[in-house]
Parts: sequence; C-alpha cells; structure tokens
Amino acid sequence: MAATLCPPLQGSVTLVAEDGESGRRLGYIHAHPSRDGVTEEACGHVAIIVLEADAEGRGIAGVLMAEAEGWARAQGWRLLSIDVFADNQRAVDFYLRGGFRPESIRLVKPLQD
Repeated sequence: MAATLCPPLQGSVTLVAEDGESGRRLGYIHAHPSRDGVTEEACGHVAIIVLEADAEGRGIAGVLMAEAEGWARAQGWRLLSIDVFADNQRAVDFYLRGGFRPESIRLVKPLQD
C-alpha cells in the first residue's frame, strides 16, 4: 500500500468516507492516472479501496466507486480500471455488478515453495 500512496502520483485522488454523526472514517479509495494495459489508452485506475469491517454491506463501497468514476470522467477518460484477486469472489461480484468487465487475466506461477 505504501507504494500506492507515497508519494502519490500527480493527478491522483484519495476520497475518504466518514460517518456523518461521529466523523469516524469508514473507508477510503485511492485512484490515479494510468494507461489501459491492452490499448495504452489514458484512463483512471483504482489502486485501493478499503472499508472498516463494520462498514461493509452498507453501500459505502458503491459510493466510493461512484465518486472515483466521476473523478475519472472529469479527467475526460473513457475507462476506469481496478485489479482484484481472482479468488476474492465477493469483490469480483461487486465489481461486475458495478459494470466492470474482464479485459485480461494475469496468471502467476510461484517459482519457490
């Protein structure tokens, strides 16, 4: 995560969701300018989205993603990308429901035990 945020890429954005009553931070999303991995088209990329455990299932991730999409549109980009672990089915399903579609699949082979 430190490599994602420190120092942030020029033009990046970090958005924080807070509880309206207590002001407690519930989660955040960090996105930055990128290039599409297939076409090299300029786009936005969600580097990380994190929620507190008790904030899950309350629609907060959807609000953060919508804000990141708005940020990307305001930059004039046609695409927003995100990486997700293939075995994190809950996250995969969330992103698919949000309109993301697979573009490529990266396979990894461990070379050491």
